[in-house]
Amino acid sequence: MDVSAPETTGRDVNETEMKKNDEVAVEGEVLTVTGTLESKASGVSIMDNRMLRHLSGGNGDLNELLLVLPDIQPDDSWRSAKTAGEILPVNISISGGKAYQNNFSVDGISNNSLLDPGSERHQVVNDVPGHPQEIFLDSDLVEEVAVYDSNVPARFGDFSGGVVDAKTVKAGIKPKGKLYYRTTRSQWTHFFQWEEEEAEDEDDVSTAPPSSDDDVDEDPRFEKHIYGGSLSMPLGDTLGVLGSVNEVRSTISKRHFKGWKDEKRHLRNIMTKLSWDPDYLNAFELSLFHSPYEEERFLSDIKNSDYTIKGGGDRIQGRWNRGLGFGALEVTGAFRKSVNEREAPKDYRQWAATASKPWGADANSKYSKEGGYGDISKTQESFTTRADLSEVSFNGWGGRHTLSTGIAYDLTKGTFDRKETSMIYTDPVTSDTVISPGNSYDCDDNQQYFSMRKVYDADDSSAVVNALSLYGQDEMVCGRVTLRPGLRVAANDFMDNLDLAPRMSASWDSFGDGGTVFTSGFNRYHSATFITYKLREAKKPYRTEVRKPYQDMVFSGSDPSGTLGGFWWPVSDAGNNVETFSSLKTPYADEFQVGVDQRVGGGTLGYKYVRRKGRNQFARTYGAVQPDGLKYYTMTNDGFYDHESHRVAWGRRFGAHSLNLNMTYQDTDASNGSYDSEVDDDRVWYGDEVTYKAELPRSTFNKPWMANATAIVSLPARMTLTTIARYRGSYTKVENTGNTREVPDDQAQINPLTGEKVSEDLPVYAERDRSSSVVVDCKLRWKLPLWGQSVFTSTLEVNNLFNKKVLADGKNYELGRQFWLGGEVSF
Repeated sequence: MDVSAPETTGRDVNETEMKKNDEVAVEGEVLTVTGTLESKASGVSIMDNRMLRHLSGGNGDLNELLLVLPDIQPDDSWRSAKTAGEILPVNISISGGKAYQNNFSVDGISNNSLLDPGSERHQVVNDVPGHPQEIFLDSDLVEEVAVYDSNVPARFGDFSGGVVDAKTVKAGIKPKGKLYYRTTRSQWTHFFQWEEEEAEDEDDVSTAPPSSDDDVDEDPRFEKHIYGGSLSMPLGDTLGVLGSVNEVRSTISKRHFKGWKDEKRHLRNIMTKLSWDPDYLNAFELSLFHSPYEEERFLSDIKNSDYTIKGGGDRIQGRWNRGLGFGALEVTGAFRKSVNEREAPKDYRQWAATASKPWGADANSKYSKEGGYGDISKTQESFTTRADLSEVSFNGWGGRHTLSTGIAYDLTKGTFDRKETSMIYTDPVTSDTVISPGNSYDCDDNQQYFSMRKVYDADDSSAVVNALSLYGQDEMVCGRVTLRPGLRVAANDFMDNLDLAPRMSASWDSFGDGGTVFTSGFNRYHSATFITYKLREAKKPYRTEVRKPYQDMVFSGSDPSGTLGGFWWPVSDAGNNVETFSSLKTPYADEFQVGVDQRVGGGTLGYKYVRRKGRNQFARTYGAVQPDGLKYYTMTNDGFYDHESHRVAWGRRFGAHSLNLNMTYQDTDASNGSYDSEVDDDRVWYGDEVTYKAELPRSTFNKPWMANATAIVSLPARMTLTTIARYRGSYTKVENTGNTREVPDDQAQINPLTGEKVSEDLPVYAERDRSSSVVVDCKLRWKLPLWGQSVFTSTLEVNNLFNKKVLADGKNYELGRQFWLGGEVSF
């Protein structure tokens, strides 16, 4: 679809005027121009800054705005009541890929985190959650975004999902600035709660989900505030500067013991940009980004457990564009640094709830827990430089050729650092006679002592990866046929693989007027190499130690020989790390695409079929059961995924208004939900087999029917109404049924203290049906002229306008009707 298609109505607006101005006069009324959204069967969708401003809402991140495009799905946490106060960008799947398989770029430079981008769990002892993106760009700073979901040009690599290529606004074209503020809160949000009677709607009442720590059993409490400003100024005829500050803050109140306690989220975006165009052949840009992110959290019902998660990063990047007599040269370079950090209490202690350690009883637990998992810091530092030569055109060999080629070098260093040794104390034993002279840290005299602990030694590791890539592409026009063959070659010194990615697309303009264009393509895409793999090879395993009293005494020291009574003894290499990555092949996806764009009804109707086969995907394989009862794993290339999608889209512009419609049917079959999961993943029953939870069928990014309708209407009195209707068809999801089942003897775990098999009942997972739903969001913007060129814009956003009740996961629903209010002064 292409909403920039020519108009045939009596309310035509000159396209040149619309591109230059935010407002135009139509039949005596001042209307706001809605912007451009193009989505073509060839594989690219484009949205400009004006369209993004009309769509912007929620937390203001770019990912959320892309959900109006076909075959892009959010994960199940988007708009879930249990994540209502979160502010990080939603994870998205493009063309069946996982969230970390996309390539995000800002002004041609990668914005991809290689530090565990698929990890979201906060309560992992020896790691820190990551995110697919290094910095979280404010959508207001984006001049244009192009999303490639198929037939991706050879210029782009390191992905097997899609490419999101964002270009930031140019500095200092004309003097302008603005200040803005937006807010929402739980009092402006309707929440739905699970009622046990709803289980009667299930085909089998026993499959109703159980309660869990993640379930929202009462209305969440939160407040969100988004505010900032920007200023763009020309410094002469050829030089301009831009400065922008954006703050996103959230306060989330959560249950803690018998009361409430606040958690906080804070994201800051600072961008400074200098643009210099000394002559018509040269253009220079220098940009600085500072985008730190911080979470203040605590472990629920655990004493003294406050901890802080830090993410985001900084970058400085430059670009030089040079017009040549035979083409165009672009040279870019950047230095980037991002972090994933945790600051937490050094040790975790799980006491028995007794008279001297009573707080566990307040949480209806038999344990009184305290502490945390210690400080961890992970960093990624990258230096990137690339040169691209494009628009090299000549006639010959039967047609008109336009060549493009480029080379890129990336140097990436990753580090892992645990500065202090951390202990996880468990298995408390109550005793009214035990004492520990001079030690009350892991023994409560005449009350209890710990009999087991895991030791995570102070540790640091680093890894450096050098990567080089080359590409070449020829766009050849022969009459009504356009062929675009290309080849991308990439290698790095970690995987030691030479990856060849051929790209081939073709189009046929059947009548020569652009009215009917058929497209097809065969392409291969290689995924990125995550530096976290190399860091884990060097990471020390944890150690398990146990102790028993000696003459009613226990001691805090360790005895490696295991001969001194009362001291901590080693029992096994329970955390032995046997992960091996460097000998693996690079994951890839082969793609076939066919489609057609047909001009109809004043717009463009497009159909596209895409098939992806992902092979050599990273997965894990378990070894035999070890004496400690656990299985250890190595990384393999045994993973795979298959994706098919059919997409239909239509869009057009009606003067200053626009309408975009699309529908996607997709089917994705994946062997595993992620490239990795921790060795202590829970075991579960699924069907008639005991398996690990991470090996269950894919339960997110797998909704078969999706449709979007986006209407932007310019109203009189400088008002604009944006309406987005989202349809989600019924689907099936694998979830916990709430039932348990005993583990057979041949798969039982072993108690490392006694050597005996442990009797264990594991939760049973099964498929559950989800009903179809339609959710409508609206946004009303009203512009009020002030003085000179100054304008005040007020916004009212209503998400889930009709208060539709939609089950997200477990017993959690998506948010009901929610209001956002905002104001902006531009000058």
